[in-house]
Amino acid sequence: MAVQQVQSSFSGRDFWLRVTVEDLQQDIPNNRTQIRKRLLIVRQPGENRNPSGVGAPYSYTVNGVTQSGTFSYNMTGESQIEIHTATQWVSHNSDGTKTVLVSANAQANAGGQVMGTASFTNQSIVLPKIDRGFLYDDGTDLKTVQWFYDNGTDLLPITFYYDDGTDLKVVG
Repeated sequence: MAVQQVQSSFSGRDFWLRVTVEDLQQDIPNNRTQIRKRLLIVRQPGENRNPSGVGAPYSYTVNGVTQSGTFSYNMTGESQIEIHTATQWVSHNSDGTKTVLVSANAQANAGGQVMGTASFTNQSIVLPKIDRGFLYDDGTDLKTVQWFYDNGTDLLPITFYYDDGTDLKVVG
């Protein structure tokens, strides 16, 4: 599935505070997506310094769910370090669309070499649309129907047929 990201530079060093959002799976009947969210510090190209520290505070919010705490960091030999990761279900709008708002803040100032502060607020990530099952006629032709049956193990597509007077034809 797709991985999207938002980021901001730390004030004291050439590192990014980055949040990635990966859509893992869609739950079509319940109109929601499971995502994996990650908070990272990422070395910018050309940055050769190796800051380290302990007790650095962080907070990040993805679609209204906030995680916060403190972290230790040592960038020696690392292109990135992960501060936090989690999975989360995100409900979509009734039309199947969803824009997730992401905010983050980290202060890598404590107990070592200072990287400074990085933050961003209400950055948008658009999740893939969940097609909603419906049948409609736009006046020209019949549009595709998407319905699914949950057999307890898998979501199976349901095919609809119509009789055109001669034989059965698939709708869609």
